[in-house]
Amino acid sequence: MRIMTRNVIEENSSIVMTNIDPNYPIENVYSNMLEEIMQSSDSNTVITVAFDIDKIIDSIFFGYHNASNVTFVFKNSAGSTLGTEIFAFPQIYDKEYITKLSTVRSIEITMSTSEQYLFIGNIACGKYTQMYNVRVPMTVEHVDSSIFSQTNGGQFLYRTGITLQSFNVDCDKITDEQVAEFEAAYSYVHKGKTWWIDRTEDQDNQMLCAFDANYHTTRRSTLTDLSFSIKESR
Repeated sequence: MRIMTRNVIEENSSIVMTNIDPNYPIENVYSNMLEEIMQSSDSNTVITVAFDIDKIIDSIFFGYHNASNVTFVFKNSAGSTLGTEIFAFPQIYDKEYITKLSTVRSIEITMSTSEQYLFIGNIACGKYTQMYNVRVPMTVEHVDSSIFSQTNGGQFLYRTGITLQSFNVDCDKITDEQVAEFEAAYSYVHKGKTWWIDRTEDQDNQMLCAFDANYHTTRRSTLTDLSFSIKESR
């Protein structure tokens, strides 16, 4: 399991895009709400993110979009390309782990769509935190928020609502260093700030979420048990 709570795109010194739709500003790509989208006035856009100091990046997450192609280009302070990552026909929620880049000063994100206007809800780049000794099986509660109206005759008139995932994570007997890594990641967002989790480190199961409760530690001799819970964010 991996989590990425520090999205360095939020720490930009400037962020601009081409073909911007002023009703859907560029800052929405790191909004706390996934479905608060950034949208272009055309079928393509280029987002340029600049930083005052070097940033460390080893992971990319993004989601809720209609893009058919997404390309990330990472550059250093001299403008030289450090790495390029291309997503052709990406999933609605997608990710990539890359060789760690320690001197990133700018990111150029090029996106295009086959539809009239391009939109995206969240883009995150940063350094992930590895979670160790995660207890399985893990029970995922699918929380249904549906509200509906039904007549006395049994007819259903309308229904609104969505289903969100919620689950607990238990890490057994981890080291003090591993606990400290988690606590640093937790402290960056606390509760109520969204971030990305990759539950199984495969092609699927990446999700924008937030810490849903306090975390707990239990000391066992020289090792510690850690537990926390999260809820999916939209």
